[in-house]
Amino acid sequence: MKRLKYSIIFFYLTLFVFLAVYDEHLSPELVRELAKPRPKIIEPGNAWLAMLGIDAPAGTSPIAYGEKQMRDIDKAIRDGKSTVEIISASLDNKSGLSFKGKLPPFYGKESRGILAYSTTHPTEVDSLCRDNAELLRRYEQLLSLTSFTEPLAYGSYSPFPHFSPTRSSQQLLFLRLAAQAGQGDLTRVLTGLHDDMAYWRFIARDSRTLISKIISIAALSTDLRFAAELGASRPLTPPESALVKEILHPFDMGEASLAKAFQGEALYSYYNMELSIWNTLKWWSPERLISKHYATINRILAYNSEFARQAALPPQQYAEEQKRHAGRKADSFKIGIPGLYNPTGEILALISIPHLSAYIETGHNMEGLRRLALLKVLAHAEGLPPQRMQAFLDAHAADLGDPYTSKPMKWDAEKRRIYFPRLSGEGSVELYL
Repeated sequence: MKRLKYSIIFFYLTLFVFLAVYDEHLSPELVRELAKPRPKIIEPGNAWLAMLGIDAPAGTSPIAYGEKQMRDIDKAIRDGKSTVEIISASLDNKSGLSFKGKLPPFYGKESRGILAYSTTHPTEVDSLCRDNAELLRRYEQLLSLTSFTEPLAYGSYSPFPHFSPTRSSQQLLFLRLAAQAGQGDLTRVLTGLHDDMAYWRFIARDSRTLISKIISIAALSTDLRFAAELGASRPLTPPESALVKEILHPFDMGEASLAKAFQGEALYSYYNMELSIWNTLKWWSPERLISKHYATINRILAYNSEFARQAALPPQQYAEEQKRHAGRKADSFKIGIPGLYNPTGEILALISIPHLSAYIETGHNMEGLRRLALLKVLAHAEGLPPQRMQAFLDAHAADLGDPYTSKPMKWDAEKRRIYFPRLSGEGSVELYL
């Protein structure tokens, strides 16, 4: 009995030690990704740097300012500075410009469009353009850039591009274009909108973090609504009509899908853990005993890979899968066997993964908005009366229908809007005619 007792004690001690020191091997998928050459951030044409420095002090190049900020952070990391010191190195580069004035909300349920506002508020538009001339000039320079590389390897030490002044400058550019449209130069205006759309399409294709992807989708949605407003503002000439249709051509999966961003977020998490204080702890530290480095990142990668797989599906297939697996959210992401040797890491991995299905839908909703915009332009070109709108929508169901069902878009005669329900069930995506 003594030997049995000691054997049991020895077994559990051995098991405890094993669970305390065991960690998984890094996922082969991540190993292959890490073996790839690391992309250069400090490059003359990197739009990420330009947006990082878009509000740099007057007389300073946005890209040069962004480069300085990244060089300061890089030096602080290489010098082994503390987290506080590294963050301070980033904050030392303060912005010099801020958007002056306030832009009204556009394209809401009760707000007017950009073209309509420009027509009725020319003095306010002139004042906004004058007060923000430098930001507007810098934004127009952005549109000529053709690369977008994010510094995933810096983890949470990486600053975020200044998207707020960038997006405000986009809307200000559209107000100026709208003023030119009011003067009759619609071809020039549509060309400017086409350039803006091309810029944000490539940002959407190259985004590897969720924040830049979501911002690009928001910018593209503004492009679509402005295109619909312009295209329905007056009868179009054949060249103008061709430009509008080019602006509203379908999004490819690289532009609408968030798969690349989910994969990038996993890589971002890996580098973030590599740079964290946790990685300097001794193997016997209590934190190390309950939170394993590779096991945690493997779980984050697994979750992100599943979301990337879902995001790569066409909208109708994605909608069908969501219906078939309505309980997936509750069942797929939970603590399993790895929780025995990595309890804290498993919890951290779960906490770090919010419910991301709503993000996936944003890309599909954008494609649906594109279809609504084109339907609005086509309906205006045909001069359709309200009583014929539903028949018109029915006729275009195959190519311009609800992205999730392929059924015709819906028509609300009372509110004069065309729309489709969001897959989440929370409201709808709509355009007013």
